[in-house]
Amino acid sequence: MAAHQQFWKSRQMPLDRACLWRLGRLRLWLARAEREWGFATESAENPEVLDSSFVPYDVIPNSLDWKHFAFENAPEQFELWPAVPPRPVVVRADQAVAIPPRQSAKYFACVPVWVELWVGAPERHNQMKIGSVPTRMLSNTWFGNHATGELCYSLRFAATRQLDDLKLHPHHLICPIILENHSEHTLDFHKLCLRTKHLAIYSGHEHFWSNVVRIRFSGKSREARVTYESKVPQFEDNLRLVSKAYEPAERIFVGLTFKHPSPSDFQVLE
Repeated sequence: MAAHQQFWKSRQMPLDRACLWRLGRLRLWLARAEREWGFATESAENPEVLDSSFVPYDVIPNSLDWKHFAFENAPEQFELWPAVPPRPVVVRADQAVAIPPRQSAKYFACVPVWVELWVGAPERHNQMKIGSVPTRMLSNTWFGNHATGELCYSLRFAATRQLDDLKLHPHHLICPIILENHSEHTLDFHKLCLRTKHLAIYSGHEHFWSNVVRIRFSGKSREARVTYESKVPQFEDNLRLVSKAYEPAERIFVGLTFKHPSPSDFQVLE
């Protein structure tokens, strides 16, 4: 199994040590007492780091802001799980592009994962979630108009046609997007909105993958049919499912998904 996949596993926390867990820019500090768990976060500059270690308490920075959780008897084991951002994300193209009628285009979007902290027995149904933190802070943005819009996250990196054009790191989730123009008109792609609650997470050799998002543009008032596929993406061998979608998309969503640089805003409506 790849080192990236082995990183996400259940561990036991000693009382005389804290755990420093580093993933991308995230520095996550974990500590346990007999009746308490606590964690704190800070940001660093190196986005390529992927490691963890048990360290003595005297190396913990005094400036950290800890969150504490009380137990009758604090569980000894903990586990970290990758998760999708809790809001939809707005994806922009690396350059504005026009897709002619009856043509399609494939893009790869890069989404920083969140990290969920679970404590308790190795069996997931016996664990308790005590926190969720981003590996990288994302900016807020509004997608849609005043009546039907919503608060989303804006991705820092633009979606690209070539996977090699992305600077991939261990905390990145790569989302394949297929745009299909089924209309008789040219489709202008500048920005679109992804519903992260329909994305599953697969662990690859060096980073994560999501299920494929297929968007079919019909040309009717900029209407699009959006499918979040349930099968394993075929862009890397031996992918392992590590997190199911919060809401599996068992049906096709019909709505307006594209946003242009002009004042006209559009979104997927469920």
